[in-house]
Amino acid sequence: MRSRPQLELDKSRGPGHDRAMNKPGVVSRSRGMAKLRKMPASWLDAYLAKKRAFNRRRKSRIDFDTLYELFARGATSAEIAKRAHVSKERINVIFNHHFSALFGMSALERRRRREQAWQENRARQRALRIRNDRALVAIRKSAQSAKKKKRIDVVLITKASWIKDYRHKAVLVENKSAESVHHIRKARRRRSRRKILYGGTTLYRKILEHSAWTIFVIDVPHYSQRVIRSNNQRLLNTFFSRGQARVAVYIPLDGQPENPRYDFLADEDNWGRRERLDR
Repeated sequence: MRSRPQLELDKSRGPGHDRAMNKPGVVSRSRGMAKLRKMPASWLDAYLAKKRAFNRRRKSRIDFDTLYELFARGATSAEIAKRAHVSKERINVIFNHHFSALFGMSALERRRRREQAWQENRARQRALRIRNDRALVAIRKSAQSAKKKKRIDVVLITKASWIKDYRHKAVLVENKSAESVHHIRKARRRRSRRKILYGGTTLYRKILEHSAWTIFVIDVPHYSQRVIRSNNQRLLNTFFSRGQARVAVYIPLDGQPENPRYDFLADEDNWGRRERLDR
């Protein structure tokens, strides 16, 4: 019976090289060799042939086994080039000449697969953040409780041909218009006879003028979670004077002011009949 060929180990770097490879963040050759010994004999023959050809023309500071481990781990060409003290283009040439047959792909295909895996991972992370976004969950729950249910979607941020992220301060209502979102998570007390706690935020004229509605999500600990949807034109008429760019507004948390300048609590869950401006 034909015996399985043993891998050739490079002894030129001395006995301390294997110990250095076991440092955190450095590829361990012993673990890589254990994986390679489990491969079929025909694949190992090809591996050893590529290794001998590489050693005859070797000019980089990293040996064949370490390069294989880095490629198999999914390291980028730039990361490997930095360790080998060569250019990224040189690493791609090395991969095409010595490793493409072992991995069954070219350097360009390897980069595209890495990019696809990276985008898929970003998509999973983005979906998890959207699912756990407290403001978005509260807005969707409020819109579904209305008599005429509204569809709430996220506003995606695109870059080139892929989705980069989503806007945390805006939502898309009925897939038509983007409405700004103020997520209020802190309470403050204003000086008045009635000691009422408020949640504060800042409104900007430019944002109000370019959309029809603004959503306030009251998400202060130990207080009821509320979703308030106010008309931007009424906010402009009430709070802004001529030429004023921004204004601070306060929404009561634990009571109703005696003579409020604007009744925010009347706009709670304002998705149906109260969308009229003449109410």
